Amino acid sequence: MKLGVENTAGVVDIREQVEFATETDSSVAGWKLWPPYERLRGRNQWPDDFQPSLRPTIMEYVNGTLEIANIIRRALCMALGLSADALDHMFDNDPHWAMKLVSYPVPNENMSSSGANHRYIH
Repeated sequence: MKLGVENTAGVVDIREQVEFATETDSSVAGWKLWPPYERLRGRNQWPDDFQPSLRPTIMEYVNGTLEIANIIRRALCMALGLSADALDHMFDNDPHWAMKLVSYPVPNENMSSSGANHRYIH
């Protein structure tokens, strides 16, 4: 989206963001017939040409958080008196993950920033 299109309660929101998620094959025939929410699947648009370190850095972070999630899930199973691997079969496939890199510039009186460190301007 272009800057200024995003808004919160009708006030332009000046945050800038880049979103990444699990990559899927978007070359499947008939994808144009999918419901709009299914069309969000595909490949991430990595800026490899001008920021080659971004993809490996993001993927290292994602893989680390997935590892932590697995450790927590197994610990919760044990805390509930189950075997540590009791839920592993439910997580056999590639997990879905999504993340955003967000920048929240200081807003002026005509703009809103919806970041954790900013209050909404209405």
